[in-house]
Amino acid sequence: MLRPGKEHARLPARVVEWLRHQTVAAPGYAAATDNHLASLGYYNQMGLANHVADVAAIYDRDKYDWMPGRGELEARRAALGLPAGAAAHV
Repeated sequence: MLRPGKEHARLPARVVEWLRHQTVAAPGYAAATDNHLASLGYYNQMGLANHVADVAAIYDRDKYDWMPGRGELEARRAALGLPAGAAAHV
């Protein structure tokens, strides 16, 4: 998901299940993690142009079903008193 210019490659099902178990199943993980902003920060550090729109499209395309959508993450940010839009964080 975070390798620009590389072919889109899904992880093996057993690795995905392990990741889901290690993240979503962990108490407090969902409230403390924003994978969309984490991805945005990664791209921002690489200095890529147009990274806000690119990361949104990549996150929507590559996120797994058990990961929250960008709308859910924006609502969570707003509920925490943070700017909802990802661009405000870079």
